[in-house]
Parts: sequence; C-alpha cells; structure tokens
Amino acid sequence: MQHNIGNEGVSTNREATLQILIFGRKDPSKPRCGQPKLTLCFAGTGKRISKDEKAQYHPGVFVQFQRRAWYDQQLCMRWAAEVAPFLMSDSADCLVFCDNLSGQTTKEFAACLKRKCNAAVHCYVAGQTDEISGIDAGFGALVKTEFQEVLDEWISDPERPQNWEEWSSARIPASRKRVLMTHWY
Repeated sequence: MQHNIGNEGVSTNREATLQILIFGRKDPSKPRCGQPKLTLCFAGTGKRISKDEKAQYHPGVFVQFQRRAWYDQQLCMRWAAEVAPFLMSDSADCLVFCDNLSGQTTKEFAACLKRKCNAAVHCYVAGQTDEISGIDAGFGALVKTEFQEVLDEWISDPERPQNWEEWSSARIPASRKRVLMTHWY
C-alpha cells in the first residue's frame, strides 16, 4: 500500500510515502503480532542525514529516501532487494499484491522478489487500487485515520501548547518531522 503524505495530488510537495506489507496471519508472541515493519520513503536523497537523526527513528519503521518520496522503478527494486527479504525472512512462499505502480509491474521487480524471498507478484488493475485493494480500502484507510488521530492529539496536547506552533511553523526542521512521523506511524 502506498500512502502519500503531504499535499495530496501535488507531487512536488509530497513529504513521504508509506509502504505497507501485511501478512495474512498473525502471531501474538512476536512484535507487531508478526506483521512486518512499515516503510516510510521521505523526499530527498538521504545522503546528508545525520547518525543522530537515524538513531531517533522508530525501530519498527524502515526509512528510505527518493528525490520526490515516490516509489519509482529504482526505489521499488531497492525495496525488493533490500527491505522485502528482511520483512519476509521467516515466511513461506507468499503472494505480494501491488498497487500497479510502473516500478512494480516490471519483470525485474517480480524476479527480484521471487529470487530474494520466494514471493510472487500480483498487480491490481490500474486506476482501481483504492477501490478494490484490501490495503487502500481496508487496513490502509485505518492506518491513515490512526495517523491523523495521533497527529491531532500531539498538536492539541494541552500540556505542550508549543506542539501546534512547532508543527505549523515553516521553521520546523525536516529532520524533526521525519523522526516524529516514524513514531506516529
């Protein structure tokens, strides 16, 4: 599932894209009931990110960077090669349903997932993922709602009135936003 964070529909202002991988089973004995970590892709190259900032990211979130915070073909391949095998390391054969992004429809993407974690790829019908995908219409919608509730609580915390000023200020450092977002998701 892909969830754009920022000014919806304005690709140049996208702050991040959330990538969710969900297993069809749960194991209450494991962290997140055995569900994989989330992946947040932030805008930028990630080349000047400090070790201090990286250390503050929530441990349950993988962080990636792409110039426009978009899963293009290069980032889809990097996700398939680097992140997916770690996420699916203890799973048996699996089927990965994708949003039909151009980077997810390539033979190279499918071959990489097959080779790295024995996963087959199925892409939803283009232009229909928000209507038929169990992610966008189900779990993804829930995640978006929960994120907004967490953000609203943080902004309106009566014990920290400066939160609203910080978040709405043009001076909030991008690093602070990234760290907060990894924790809120």
